[in-house]
Amino acid sequence: MLRKIPDQIKDCLDCAADARRQAEESADQARKAEYLRSELRWIRLARSHEFAESLERFLLKPGTANEAGWHHRIVEAHNSLTLEDARDECSDRRTASLVRRGPYEVRLVELSRNLQERPENLWLELFDHHHKRTIDSYSGSRLEDITAAAESLCSKAKYLSFEFATSLPVIALIDDDPDILEALDLILSSSGYRPALFASAEEFFKAAATSDAACLVVDIQLGGISGVELGRQLSASGFTFPIIFMTGSRDELHRRQAMDCGCVAFLLKPFSADRLIEAVTSAIDLKQY
Repeated sequence: MLRKIPDQIKDCLDCAADARRQAEESADQARKAEYLRSELRWIRLARSHEFAESLERFLLKPGTANEAGWHHRIVEAHNSLTLEDARDECSDRRTASLVRRGPYEVRLVELSRNLQERPENLWLELFDHHHKRTIDSYSGSRLEDITAAAESLCSKAKYLSFEFATSLPVIALIDDDPDILEALDLILSSSGYRPALFASAEEFFKAAATSDAACLVVDIQLGGISGVELGRQLSASGFTFPIIFMTGSRDELHRRQAMDCGCVAFLLKPFSADRLIEAVTSAIDLKQY
């Protein structure tokens, strides 16, 4: 039971208990379901009142700007749960995001079964979308504690995101068209790769010695050094990057030059995202063996 519960919270909990009693006594399944929905509405309203009281206490205390930022995020997340569409009222689990770092998300969670027993508690979790699992969690009733826990979980998410990103295969994208680079970047980054963007062959060649690229995706018709010439220079310098060439030209000469340069795939623009991912996957597999 909440300590120092205001009258409005007690009234809400009394109404929730009454709705529960009516649900248990009713033989009509439709009416029983409506009573249970009413119970949950009253519990959520009680929780909102308690949260508002906690927020008022929090705001009366001196705090840093960072704390204020976090409490604002928590308030917004809490409100989104409280005001969510009624059609979701009977769901076992509803969440509202606080922050996401790569595949790692810190979010506020509402568990309806827990709410019926402890309406004052807020539940935070650090969720891994890549492996579909909860990594860490925290439950508390005071906004000060929730804020501290949110900061801690966010720091952990940031660290894990960095570790995750550095473990992804690097794909060097080389094209003098910024729109093409942006499109390829989006496709590969959303498919579990870490793109490294280069606007010219010269730019990549300067970085080749320190590059950890698993493969290159290179436009043939670049300004300055062409993609094929880049491939030749890399080979002459002892580099063994698998190369995927792409071009909008249907000239058979370009294909022959690319093949002579030892490319692992040749893509004609425009090509599908699936075709790109297939070529990149094959190139990485080839390098591993």
